[in-house]
Formats: sequence, structure tokens, C-alpha cells
Amino acid sequence: MCAALQRLDIFIPFSMEGTENSRKATRLKDLFRVDEAKLAGLKPTANKALVTKGFMGRIYAHLHSLKNFSRLYRRELQRREPQRGNAKG
Repeated sequence: MCAALQRLDIFIPFSMEGTENSRKATRLKDLFRVDEAKLAGLKPTANKALVTKGFMGRIYAHLHSLKNFSRLYRRELQRREPQRGNAKG
């Protein structure tokens, strides 16, 4: 699937950085995501091929999941919080 998306030139690189108050930043880099504008601009034959191969559902799940980065980061901070308290004790 990734090779097909790469051939269609709808992947774009991106990075993510999360910070909370004065805590050290968490960085994720060298990631790729589907460019929604390029996806919308695909020719009908390319779009049909993605649907026929079953990729379109996965693409939309991927796009939806991108909105969860901040939520996952907050959950990770909450998970670490008890560990910080124990280290001080």
C-alpha cells in the first residue's frame, strides 16, 4: 500500500513535537502522511484503483488517526506522572 501511495505522490513528510509547560520536548521526525489535497486531486482512475484495492478505508483511518497525536502525548505524560512522584520519594 505504501509503495502505491508513493507512486501516486500523495505522501508528504512531517514531524511532530509535543511540549507541556517546561518539560523537555518529545519529537517524532521522519514520518510520512497522506496529503489530503493531493488525495482529492487524484485522477478518477487512480482513485478507483485505491478503492478497488481496499486502500481508501485505510487512508481515511490514517488521516483520522493523525488527529490523535496530542491526545496520545497527554496520555503518555499522565502515565509518566506517577513514576516521577516515586523517583522523588
